[in-house]
Amino acid sequence: MGWDAKSPPPKQGMWKQWSYDLDVKGWALRCGPMFYADVRRVGAYGNYHAMLNSDPMGDDADPKMLMRVVDEEIIRRVGEMSAAYKILHARVKGR
Repeated sequence: MGWDAKSPPPKQGMWKQWSYDLDVKGWALRCGPMFYADVRRVGAYGNYHAMLNSDPMGDDADPKMLMRVVDEEIIRRVGEMSAAYKILHARVKGR
């Protein structure tokens, strides 16, 4: 999902609503170069589907629930990585 030239991209970490027409709509989330999420529904009826990077995060009739799932998954992944980040940071800083 690219951003059109008429509106600036949203702030990092903020969900941005978009639509192609009446039947295709959703929200996109960018968190730096590491995370891109998309919650969308194609068609006037049916569930929304969530993706985080290339990973499916589920589907549900409530897009806000899916956005919460994505937010929580990003927090989980960053927390899982933080110990390794500290080690790498100290090693690079010590060079």
